[in-house]
Amino acid sequence: RNRPIGENMYRTSEDIGNEDIYSGLTGMVTDDWMEIFEAIYRAAITALLISTIEPRIGIWVFCYFVPWSIMVQKYNTWYKQLKFDDKTLSQERYAVMRDIVAGLKNIKAFGRKRWAEHRYFGILNFTQRWHYKWLWAQWLGAQGPMKILDIILNRGVFIWCAIMVMNGEITIGEITVITFLVFEFLKPFKGVMEMIQRFRMKLIPAERMIQVMDEIPEIQDKPNAPSLPPLKGDVEFRNVRFGYIPERVILNNLNLKVRAGETIALVGPSGAGKSTILNLFLRLADPDAGQVLIDGYNLKDIRLKSFIEQTGVVLQDTFLFSGTIRENVMYGDLYTDEANLLAAIEEADLSDFVAEQPDGLDTWLGEGTNISGGQKQRLGIARALIRHPKVLLFDEPTAHLDVQSEHHVMKTIQKVTRTHSSFIISHRLSPIQFADRIAVIANGGLETIGTHKELLANSKIYADLWREQEEGH
Repeated sequence: RNRPIGENMYRTSEDIGNEDIYSGLTGMVTDDWMEIFEAIYRAAITALLISTIEPRIGIWVFCYFVPWSIMVQKYNTWYKQLKFDDKTLSQERYAVMRDIVAGLKNIKAFGRKRWAEHRYFGILNFTQRWHYKWLWAQWLGAQGPMKILDIILNRGVFIWCAIMVMNGEITIGEITVITFLVFEFLKPFKGVMEMIQRFRMKLIPAERMIQVMDEIPEIQDKPNAPSLPPLKGDVEFRNVRFGYIPERVILNNLNLKVRAGETIALVGPSGAGKSTILNLFLRLADPDAGQVLIDGYNLKDIRLKSFIEQTGVVLQDTFLFSGTIRENVMYGDLYTDEANLLAAIEEADLSDFVAEQPDGLDTWLGEGTNISGGQKQRLGIARALIRHPKVLLFDEPTAHLDVQSEHHVMKTIQKVTRTHSSFIISHRLSPIQFADRIAVIANGGLETIGTHKELLANSKIYADLWREQEEGH
């Protein structure tokens, strides 16, 4: 939840799509195991021959091989961490670029072009400094202590053999055989070590994938949780307490009942917890105490998908996927038929809009599409209605609309909520007076509930909000 969007994008694209994962795993299964077997076989044979000809040379080689193996392990562990840091740095750079591109309008509107440049070039500069460290590590691996050990072994073997020749212990021909066998012994072992370390490097993206896959979702179904039967739509928040962080409680002892088929509007000061109520109802979070009930079922005890499939949601700004009108509306029910699709479009007052499009339902929508805010929200309403929900949720559906568009969209909402249990969150009071009841959320709970007239008489908070908005006109 706290991970930046850009980092998640990097992990799910660059890491998962990294060919090193596939080449590393596939190569290990198909090729590397055979090479390792061959290398061990060759090393065992040459070690036996060296021990037979001159055991002291075998001891010399062993004294070289042990520290060399330890140094290779230490070096590659450090090198692997550098590679891991490289991935982390790349995802940070990716996140910064994503923020700049996504917030380009704000950057231009606030004249923060130079700030964006400094932010991006700052991380590029840090990347460059890190690259120097990477080059140093590569040089150290090729020319450092391991190279010195190689030189010591080469010279040591020749000096040892020369001494034994001068002492008459071996012949010149035996020197050639011993030298050949020594390097025939070391070559496969070095190959195995390099193969193992190369495999470790290739598995870095896989390790980062596993980190993501090991994340335990905060919201999970209980084992063998039952599915909900077809809902009636009775909703109850019973003694609910919740805070996104423990130190700050947003809702405290909230009690609210909604009868099946009833439309409830949630109003109140900013930050009072209106959207939090919908988040709890959709089980995007679980209450710290208390229960959220639907037809008497505790949401924690039932299979979440069976509940979500009977719920329709319209958010502040309907997101349009790259695709046709048909595909965007059918996102609510991917397997619906044409009759249901057309019925949802008609109920959401989209028929005229579709008829005006050159390709009708197959007109392409997506980024840069010339479509009004009101039309987008109606598409969102149709997307919610196509699944025949028993409960409808509207979270500030007209927040980004002008007064005229707001009026038309709210007329559509008023029509579609007549046959559904519905929650409507609105910062404006005048458009939601058609609701059966209006709940005033304040001070961590339900301040009062009633009709518009009742609240004007009995709720100071509601009366003050109404007066401020009326005076604002």
